[in-house]
Amino acid sequence: RHVAMLWQHGLLYGYLRREVVESALLPTQPGTFIVRFSESNPGRFGVAYIAADNPGRVKHYLVKDSDTAAAKKTLVDFLLACPQFQVLLVFRGVVDGQPQLVGVHKRDCLGAYASRAHDE
Repeated sequence: RHVAMLWQHGLLYGYLRREVVESALLPTQPGTFIVRFSESNPGRFGVAYIAADNPGRVKHYLVKDSDTAAAKKTLVDFLLACPQFQVLLVFRGVVDGQPQLVGVHKRDCLGAYASRAHDE
């Protein structure tokens, strides 16, 4: 239900190619992540992130139904509950043809979209 709002505020990306995602994440710290539409699984979200146990390498996670719908969680609630995802790369526009991404702690940028159940 909040997908459109996440998109409009630069918190969710469209169909970014894996190479683009990896080049954006590689210079970042463990816990940094990007949420995007899955290239290979229409209707699903993918989360690319730098894991604490393997810095310098990007991991990819496909959000499953059991993470959200079956667990009665929104995508935002799922992201807030995952300790491996800490700093979201937020899209802030394009400068000289390059996307400008800024790292923001997930609570600061996603907290307003959390369900009441998550806040309790």
